[in-house]
Amino acid sequence: MHVDEEGFLQAYANARKATQTQRSICESLARHTRVFFLWYEDMLYDFASTLVELQAFLSVPPIRLTTELIKITGDSYAFVTNLDELTAAARRLG
Repeated sequence: MHVDEEGFLQAYANARKATQTQRSICESLARHTRVFFLWYEDMLYDFASTLVELQAFLSVPPIRLTTELIKITGDSYAFVTNLDELTAAARRLG
């Protein structure tokens, strides 16, 4: 598939702005109440430990939870024909 660079850059910029806004809100709330930062990357790379931490935060009895998540690996170039172009454009954004 070919990804439109302009649309990609707009989506990338919007996602970065949304992440910054969400982080600011969470940090503000954390000054006044307990907050658990649950990151997608933590769930992806260490699902079991993240759930243990979440259950402790919620003060619930810990139980072993499982998932059927399947991490897709492989060559991104097989999916996106202009990946170099998009990577370069994202790097220009800083």
